[in-house]
Amino acid sequence: MPNWILDTENSEYREFMQEALNMMEKMEVVGIAIIALTPDNTLTGYWGMELQDKQTVKDQIELDIIDEYIHNVGYVLKEKKK
Repeated sequence: MPNWILDTENSEYREFMQEALNMMEKMEVVGIAIIALTPDNTLTGYWGMELQDKQTVKDQIELDIIDEYIHNVGYVLKEKKK
């Protein structure tokens, strides 16, 4: 069954959210965390998540940061060799 996000004008994140919903529909989702940055605030929302689940998500975000850092450093070093 397709998911629909009808009521948003921001097409930049509409496609991202639609893809996420479509992926989650195929999985057994037991918790969801949403974090949105605005110019003035950070919005958070949680569904089906207890304290330990939030810690697990925090750890995953930190690993993503490390992966991106390693990728960026590798790119810079590769460019310097050219």
